[in-house]
Amino acid sequence: MEIEMVNVDCAECHITFAITAIFYRRLLKCHNTFYCPMGHGNCYSGKTEQEKLVEAKNLEICNLKSANEELARKLARKNHKKVAK
Repeated sequence: MEIEMVNVDCAECHITFAITAIFYRRLLKCHNTFYCPMGHGNCYSGKTEQEKLVEAKNLEICNLKSANEELARKLARKNHKKVAK
């Protein structure tokens, strides 16, 4: 059985060490602190591509809801003016 490894550089002491690819992907997702062999804490605090896509999707949904609400208000005002005449 072959285990895929990923080389990682410590942000503090710049030592290069290897971790499993499975652990690496988990760290990217959860943003937990992990430690180099010298004991320095590291973490991947940036958003993953999946997190960025979900965030963009949620923003787009919010923008669409706002646009729909604004359109509904304009239509309601227009209809109210027609009834008032």
